[in-house]
Amino acid sequence: MLAYQHQDCDLTLAEGLEVYWNHLQDVGKKQLVDNENSTAIMDHDCTHVIFGLDSSVEQEIILDGWTKRGTSGYLKYMLDFVRLYLKNPEIREAIRENRKNLIKELGVSNLLRLAITTWPKSKEARKRAKKMKKKWGLRCPQELLNKKIYDLRNEYGIVILKPEEITHEKCSLSPS
Repeated sequence: MLAYQHQDCDLTLAEGLEVYWNHLQDVGKKQLVDNENSTAIMDHDCTHVIFGLDSSVEQEIILDGWTKRGTSGYLKYMLDFVRLYLKNPEIREAIRENRKNLIKELGVSNLLRLAITTWPKSKEARKRAKKMKKKWGLRCPQELLNKKIYDLRNEYGIVILKPEEITHEKCSLSPS
């Protein structure tokens, strides 16, 4: 469990990002870097921290539930992401490599099973997002980086999922 995955995490958002980036390195994932004049990657990484999720496929699916309901500007953000990053060869290659590795590790049938079994968890994230006091902006202002994660969660009314609400039985997912 990562330090920012505790509801009352005492780290600043910037410190939480460092934990997340170290996690990426620990699990062998490449940390993507924003293009000049863009913060889309960092903004996305901030959503992992504020909603208490790591970079696993399951938690990326859950994060999608949080961002669709618990953030402002989702559609514009996604359009900007597509416009800026599908033109970037490094991003395209990382997406291609991730897709290839997922299929190689889990197989198509297990990926589909994971998506289906994660759906209720994503639905719970959407329900919690609807109860938030205000929506998290997908563009993360620099001044928020120095705020404590628990203060931000209290301000926005974010109640993250507990570890037992997130994890799946890994033994049920065997490569096909």
